[in-house]
Amino acid sequence: MEPDIDFPGKAAVMKFVETLRDIRRVSPYTVRNYQQALRDFCLWAKQSSGFSGDFGKISRRTARDFIIEKQHTHSRATLHNHLAALRAFYRNLLRNKAVLSSPFTGLRSPKLPKRLPRFLTEQQMSVLLS
Repeated sequence: MEPDIDFPGKAAVMKFVETLRDIRRVSPYTVRNYQQALRDFCLWAKQSSGFSGDFGKISRRTARDFIIEKQHTHSRATLHNHLAALRAFYRNLLRNKAVLSSPFTGLRSPKLPKRLPRFLTEQQMSVLLS
């Protein structure tokens, strides 16, 4: 994350990111994606509902509005990743008693399209068996 971009709730987000990186030792790509998702949510919440950095004041309605609005601009897979980051962040806030509840608990993610399995051709199967 670019250090000079300021957004409401940045201190809590950065503390969570440090936990991911240093204690949980998750992939650098996961850290980057979670940072980006949390920053995007904070900036969106500031613009749409006047979010000032108090994650306890984010309502379930705000969380639902975020999902609905981002369905128009993000792929379903990206939205799933954003929601995973937000849910993990709120679980961390709950664990640290920084909030009383998570507005993302119980909210459904949009369904991902199911992919059909890929099969080997007869020639590929012959090569595999020989």
